[in-house]
This record gives sequence, C-alpha cells and structure tokens, in this order.
Amino acid sequence: MIKNHLTTQGQSLTDEHDFLLVVVGLSNLVDQPWTMSLLNDKERYRASRLVRLDDRRAYVAAHTLKRLVLAAVTRLGPHSLEFYDDAYGKPHLDGQKGVYFNLSHTHGMVAFAYSRVIDVGVDIEFLGPEIYDRAMAAMTLTPDEILSVERAADPHRAFLLYWTAKEAAMKAEGKGMSMPMRDIHIFNDTADTHSKHWSVWHYLPSGQHILAFARRTMTGEEPAYSALPCLVMEEAVLWECADAFSAPR
Repeated sequence: MIKNHLTTQGQSLTDEHDFLLVVVGLSNLVDQPWTMSLLNDKERYRASRLVRLDDRRAYVAAHTLKRLVLAAVTRLGPHSLEFYDDAYGKPHLDGQKGVYFNLSHTHGMVAFAYSRVIDVGVDIEFLGPEIYDRAMAAMTLTPDEILSVERAADPHRAFLLYWTAKEAAMKAEGKGMSMPMRDIHIFNDTADTHSKHWSVWHYLPSGQHILAFARRTMTGEEPAYSALPCLVMEEAVLWECADAFSAPR
C-alpha cells in the first residue's frame, strides 16, 4: 500500500530518482490512533523509554515510516527488515547493498531520507517560540557563521538553518559526535567536513519546521542544486499503511 504513495503518474519515485525525502506531519489530535505493530522488540523498548507521549509517538512514526519505505524499496515485508549499527552507531539495513537512509523526528513532524547511490543525512527541527541562543551558537558555529546569524532579521531561524545543515552532514558522514559541529563549514548550499564535501538542500515543510537534507558530493562533481523529490504524507495515511500489514505470529 505504501507503494501507492511513493508513485507519481504511475512512476515509482524510488525508481525514477536516486534520492527521496518523505515527510509526515503529526497531528495535534490526542486521540489520533497509532500503532507499534511494525517495530521490533529493540525499537519498542527504545520507544517505551521516552517519557513524553509526543516524543514516543514521533519516534514510533519515524521508525514505522522507515520500515514502510524500505519495504517498498527492497520488496521485502516491513517486519522482516533487520538493522545493525556500525561502530559509530549509524544504522544500516542488513543484507542489502545500495540502500542508504537516515531519519529524523521532532515535535510535530518526522522525516525519512533514502538514496540508492550514496550516503545521505536528514535533520528536521521545530522552530517554536525559542529565541536565539548565543551560547549554543558559540559552541556550534564558526565566527563567520555567527556573524551571519546575528546580522539576520530572524537570528533564531538563521541559526537553525546552519544547525540543520551541520546535523544532516554529520549524520550522512556517520561518525557521530566525534566530529565537532564547529569543524563543519557551511557555505551557500554546501557543507565541508574534515574529509568530504556535502551538498545541502533546505525545506520548510510547514510554517513551524526547518529541514535539511545532505548528500555527499562526488569527487570532481559540482554541487547539485536540482529539485529533490519531497513527498508529504498525512499521519493517518502512515498508520493506515502500517495497519495493512498484519503482525507476524
């Protein structure tokens, strides 16, 4: 069923494009039904450790989305997908080559990034009512980036544009927190880490969210600025797709 939502004009988005973003907005309805039926024991345990219901629901939604999209890509059942973490804690799909993915979740929204060719990273943040945090900026931005943020009309939003770009690049690189954010340099739509260059796309999937997608720029390749497919899915559709698969016994 998820395949029906990953197609346009009869063409599969995962076949037509090397990269894909899927975003699900989470409703404010407290009685919105949701299910952990597709998650394995490890994922359910991690969900149960989250105290706030909103955080738990976002986590479950993100990992449900992960399983549904990867099931469509691999043509395997979402329950049968097995994952493992590498030495840096980055998850990989076991037994499958050419499947690169990353996910992110925040208040009110989850995002999943997929590629069939190269490492990708995604970060999504809630704008909220927060104000610009100078101390946080000093720990994460370069002096030039701080100057740019503090000259912006909305410093908090400008800060999050840098933050999400760096987070997405870090997640794509897959080295965890071993890479200080200040060592990642953002210029226009690129991110430079110690050893790699990343192309970065920004999206505003809602009036309250900022999303960044990063993928590695190949050697000798100019950064790509072409449109990246971003599918927005309703939360009810996500749970409907999950319910379409009966839990294995």
